[in-house]
Amino acid sequence: MNNTSPLVSWGIPVYNGGKTLAIALNSLAAQTYPNLEIIISDNASTDKTQQLCLDFCKQEPRARYIRQSQNIGPTNNFRYVLDQAQGDYFLWGAHDDFWQNNYISELVHVLIQHPDAVLITPRIKHVDEQGQPSKHKDDRPAPGTSKLDNLNFLFADHSCSWIYGLFKRDWINTNFLNIQDIYGGDLIWMVETILTSTVAGTDQTCMYKRAGKNGFIPKTELDHLRSWRILERHLLDACIHLITNPIERQQALTITRNYIARKSLSKRNPLKYLKRQSMKSWLYLTEPAPKSLSKYSNS
Repeated sequence: MNNTSPLVSWGIPVYNGGKTLAIALNSLAAQTYPNLEIIISDNASTDKTQQLCLDFCKQEPRARYIRQSQNIGPTNNFRYVLDQAQGDYFLWGAHDDFWQNNYISELVHVLIQHPDAVLITPRIKHVDEQGQPSKHKDDRPAPGTSKLDNLNFLFADHSCSWIYGLFKRDWINTNFLNIQDIYGGDLIWMVETILTSTVAGTDQTCMYKRAGKNGFIPKTELDHLRSWRILERHLLDACIHLITNPIERQQALTITRNYIARKSLSKRNPLKYLKRQSMKSWLYLTEPAPKSLSKYSNS
C-alpha cells in the first residue's frame, strides 16, 4: 500500500492515561498502514499525559494533539476526535490498549472486500494491567454471516470492544449520535448497529485490551439491578423495533433474554442463587418497566 490508499483517521480520546499511554502511542507509530492520521484529544488530564503526547507528536508527523480546556466527559471526547477526522475510514483507540502492527492494514483490506459493511471487527485478546495475557478468553470477530450470528457472537463474548473496529467515517459520523451515556450504552448501540447494518470481521489481526476499571459499573446492589433492568428494556426494544421478520425477531429476543439471564446474575448479586426461570419476575419487580424508547416510537 502507499499514500494512494484510503486515508484512515485514528481517534485517541484520553484522560490521565500516563501509566500506559506510551505503550499505546508506540503501537500506533508501528502500524504498517501508510496513509494515517492520528488525532489525540486530552480531556484536561492532570498527570503526565500532556507531555507524553507533545513528545510523541514531535516524532510522529501523522499525529496532532488537542488539549481540552476542561473535562468534557468521555462520550463527548469520543465525539470530538470523530468530528476532527478527515479520513474515509475511522476508528477509536483506547489509551491503555495496543495493537498488532498490521491492525489497520488488515481492517482496511477486509472493509474494501465488503463494500456493504459499515464496520470491520478484529479479534480482541485480553491482557492484565501489566500487559500480560489474562485468563479471559478472546472476543472473536463478527462472523458477518447474518445479523443473528453477529448478535450471538456479540453476546457470547460480551464483545463491546467491537466499537474499536474500523468504520466507514460517513456512516459513523451520522450514527454515533445515537449512543447513550448510560450503563451498557455501548452495548445497546452495538446491538442496534448489527441489527440494522452489515458488520463483518477478520481473524488476521487483533487488538490487546487491557483490564481496567469501568466508571459505568453500578456501585450498589440496587443500582446493579436497576441498571440491568433498564439495559434489558433497551435491548429488547431494539430487537422488537429493528427486526421486521417475526421469526428472526423471536430468535433475537431469545438470544437477548438468555444473555441478560447469564450476565445479570453476577457474583456480586445476592440474587445469583435464584433459578434462571425466575429471572423475569425479579427483573420486573425491581422497578416499574421503563417506557418504550422514544427513538423507536415512530418506527
